[in-house]
Amino acid sequence: MATGSISPFSPIGTTTIAASNVAVSGKVAAAEALLVYNATAATAFVSLGGVASTASTPIPPGGRQLFASNPFISTVSVVLGSGTGNVYVSAGSGTAY
Repeated sequence: MATGSISPFSPIGTTTIAASNVAVSGKVAAAEALLVYNATAATAFVSLGGVASTASTPIPPGGRQLFASNPFISTVSVVLGSGTGNVYVSAGSGTAY
């Protein structure tokens, strides 16, 4: 791919993380990119390969975030500001969704 080009996100698999106000990790496939969708009513805080805290990357309720990844990231950790719900992490390739 040429520098500066855009390619659509193409998923290869999705992991569902049952999130709460305690950090929970889910195993993800090795991929170039991870698309995280917060299906909860609270802000989700996400960490790739580490343990999430409220200082991690925030994703608002109903929000999505595309992260660049690499083969060494095998887990995604999520903690919610409050409540419980599912956060979906799709592994794949691409630079836009």
